[in-house]
Amino acid sequence: MRRTRIAALACAAGISASLALSGAPLATAQPTAGTPKPAVVLGHWGNAIPMPGATALTKVTTWINAVSCAPSGDCALGGEYSDDTLGDGQAFVATAQNGTWGNAVKLPGTVGVTTNGGHSEVNAVSCATAYCVAAGELATGPINARAFVSVWRRGVWGQATIIPGLETAVSQVMAVSCPTPGNCTVGGWYQQPTRALQAFVADEVNGTWGHYQDLGELARINTGGLAEIDSMSCGSPGNCVGAGYYTNSSGRQAFFGHEISGSWFPAQIVLHIVPPSTATTQSCPASGACAILGTSQDASGHTQAFTASVLTGISQPIAIPNLVALNAGGNAGPTSVSCASAGNCVAGGYYTDMTGAQDAFVAEEKGGTWGNAMPVPGSIALNAGGVANVQNISCPSTGNCAVSGFYTDANGNEQIFVADEVNGTWGDATRLPGPASTGNNSGAHVACWSAGNCTAGGAIITSGHLQALVATETSG
Repeated sequence: MRRTRIAALACAAGISASLALSGAPLATAQPTAGTPKPAVVLGHWGNAIPMPGATALTKVTTWINAVSCAPSGDCALGGEYSDDTLGDGQAFVATAQNGTWGNAVKLPGTVGVTTNGGHSEVNAVSCATAYCVAAGELATGPINARAFVSVWRRGVWGQATIIPGLETAVSQVMAVSCPTPGNCTVGGWYQQPTRALQAFVADEVNGTWGHYQDLGELARINTGGLAEIDSMSCGSPGNCVGAGYYTNSSGRQAFFGHEISGSWFPAQIVLHIVPPSTATTQSCPASGACAILGTSQDASGHTQAFTASVLTGISQPIAIPNLVALNAGGNAGPTSVSCASAGNCVAGGYYTDMTGAQDAFVAEEKGGTWGNAMPVPGSIALNAGGVANVQNISCPSTGNCAVSGFYTDANGNEQIFVADEVNGTWGDATRLPGPASTGNNSGAHVACWSAGNCTAGGAIITSGHLQALVATETSG
C-alpha cells in the first residue's frame, strides 16, 4: 500500500527554525490572525463498506492507492489486489457518481500479461467531467515494469497504454493531473541505459498522449542516479507543476518542473534549503499560483517542512509557522496540500512531539499568508498508540475541506480518521464510521466534488488481510 508512514523518533532538543543553506535565515511567514467562527454543522460520513466487486477479483488482499473527484461528481479510484494463485499484485479501478461506487474491475489491458512474476498497480488517478485517468506500472515479468495510463470515458475504461517512448524502458507513473477532459499530464521515473533513474513528464493534448520528456538539465545534475516526480498538479491545460527529488553527493535534493502554455522549462532546484530535501506535494488552482511543500533539514539536522509558491518562478521557501515548535522530536513533513484558489490552501502531514510520538497536523494559507500549524483537532486524543499522519486533503472551495489519514489506537491497531473544515471552522477528527481495523497499514484517501460532499477510499486489516473499503460523506 503506497502511503507515508514515519516511525516515531526519540525526543530531541534545540530545534532551529532555519532551513536555509549555510545557516542563512529562512523567511518566516507571520501567523494569520483570525476571529473565531461560530460552530457549523459538518457533513455526515456514512459507514465504510467493502469495495464493491472486490471479492470477485480476489479472496485475499486489496487496497486503494488514489481517489479523485471532479466538480461534476464523477469520481474514480485505483489500487491493487493480490491474485489468488501466485499472489502477484494486480491493478484494479472503479468509478462513482456522487459517491455511489460501481464494482471494482481488473484494469483492462492487464488480463493475462501480469502472471508468472508480472504485476500491475495503479498509483494515481485524476478526474475531469466524465473523464478520468488511472496511471501506474504494468509488468509482464519481475523486472520489466512499464509506465502506463488508462482512460475512462463514456463509462468505459480503456486499455492500459504504455507512455509513448517508454515501451522498452523500466518506468513508472507516480502522479497524474487532468484539468479538463482529454488534457492530462503525468510524471514519474524511467531507467536510462546507464541504469540511472531519471524523472519524466508526458502530456495528453486533446485526447492524444505525447512522447515522454526529460526536464532539461536534470540528467546532468542527477549525479546520484536517482530522480523522480512524485506529485503533479495542473491549473489548466498545459500549465502544470511536477515536483520530486534528484540525488547528488549531498543526498536527495528537492526540485520542480514547470510547464507554461504547453512548454516544459528546465527543472528548477528549490534553493535556500539544506539537503537532504524533497518536494513531496503541490497544488495548482485554476486561478494562479501553485503551492509546493516538502522537507529539508534545519541547522540542527532535524527534518522540517517548507512551503513555497510558483507562478513564473519559485518564491523564497518558508517554514510553516508553529510547526517547528510542535516538532520537538525533530521529524516533520507535509504529505498533502489542496488549494481552492491562489493563496488559499490547506496542507497537512506529520510531526513528532517531545515524547517521540508522531502526530498529524494541518495548516492553512489565507490570502497568501500561512497561519499556524496545529494538530488535527481531536486527533491527539485518538492517537493513543503514538503514530498518526494526514494522507490526503481535498478543498472544493475556500474554507471547506476534508482531510483523511490514520492514527494508532491503544491496542496498536491503525485506524482511519476523517475531519472536516466548514466555512473556515475545523471539526474534530473521528474514526471513519464502519468496521474497525485489527492491524497496521490502514489508511484512506479523500476527494470532494463540492463542500461537504466527499468520498474516501482506503483499506483496513480484517481477518488478517488488507481489505479495500469506500465511504461517502453527504452535506448537512
